[in-house]
Amino acid sequence: MKRSSKACSFGVLLLACWGYAFAGPTIINGSFEEGGFASRITLPAGSTVISGWVVLPAEIDWVDMLYEPSDGMLMIDLNGGGAELGVDPSGGIVQQLSGLKAGRWYRVLFDMAGNVDGGEKIKNLKVVVGLRLPGTVDPQSNFRFNTEGLSRTDMGWRKKHIDFFFPGGGQPILEFRSLESGNFGPFIDNVRIRRIWNP
Repeated sequence: MKRSSKACSFGVLLLACWGYAFAGPTIINGSFEEGGFASRITLPAGSTVISGWVVLPAEIDWVDMLYEPSDGMLMIDLNGGGAELGVDPSGGIVQQLSGLKAGRWYRVLFDMAGNVDGGEKIKNLKVVVGLRLPGTVDPQSNFRFNTEGLSRTDMGWRKKHIDFFFPGGGQPILEFRSLESGNFGPFIDNVRIRRIWNP
């Protein structure tokens, strides 16, 4: 019995160490399910209603299953509904990344679609990993999505990603920003992050 008890204790310790060794960063609320959602909401710049995220630099729409989601029931339209009121509709949403280890490569993955109700058929957005380090250029990439032939019940979600190297020194800011004007912007959902060995 003593031997079994020791073996069991060793096994638990091994699993704990294994989990610690391979623990990595996570995106908080990457499917935008948590927060004070009631129905489709236009959130202004500076809003923190969506748990883990801050709306910047301009307003966004937090959208429910009026459209087909990629994951869960909620998603983000990066163009808010206030264009007709003279509000900048090219919105964005940001989150501070934590749990990164210096000297490692990471991949941010997300699903992209577009508002099929109007505007240009091609929707464009920019993703920036703000390292905020002197003398460096922040990793960033532009993405596009074609809504031609799609509908609210068939959004045609596509998987996208951006890779970046974390040299250390601070906590990067992950930013999604619309490059569209008007009320009909790119959609994002199912944001996550993982470590990669090679970019």
